[in-house]
Amino acid sequence: MRALSFAARGRDAPPSPRGDAPRVQTRGEIKTSRGGLAAARGLTSSSSALLLLLSLLLLLLAAPAPARALAPPANAYVLQTVSAHDVVVFSKSYCPRSRGVIKVLLANGARDPFVVDVDRDETHGMHGVVDALSLLYGDKSIPQVFVKGQRIGGNDEFLSANATGELRRLVG
Repeated sequence: MRALSFAARGRDAPPSPRGDAPRVQTRGEIKTSRGGLAAARGLTSSSSALLLLLSLLLLLLAAPAPARALAPPANAYVLQTVSAHDVVVFSKSYCPRSRGVIKVLLANGARDPFVVDVDRDETHGMHGVVDALSLLYGDKSIPQVFVKGQRIGGNDEFLSANATGELRRLVG
């Protein structure tokens, strides 16, 4: 009992009034002694701060990450662009299929197709526009072609519409 009481009393505890056994500090006394409860647990102020910082970091990392937020302006931009122009192509500047789609559109009589190079869109970013296309039309492939507000589709659907003559009818 004596060893347990001695270990629990702390460095600054006054001796027992009777002098036979060391006095045990109460919880309130431990909190108000030098360094507070952290010091009673053997923590310094710098290690307490580090522990607090690590706890906060753990909470931030453990919180479920929100799904990549789709900027509402990207949705509005896609819808507005499709409705404002007769022919719209969402393309990538380096994509040969995108360039081929534009050539076929011009060969079929499309006048001044509006081309949005999503990889160069600094306002919404490529992923913002592509995610908006996916959300609105269920397809995130590039190129995406629209004629008079109607979605023709990606490269395969576009080539199919061209082969059947549907593209010339829509553009003309």
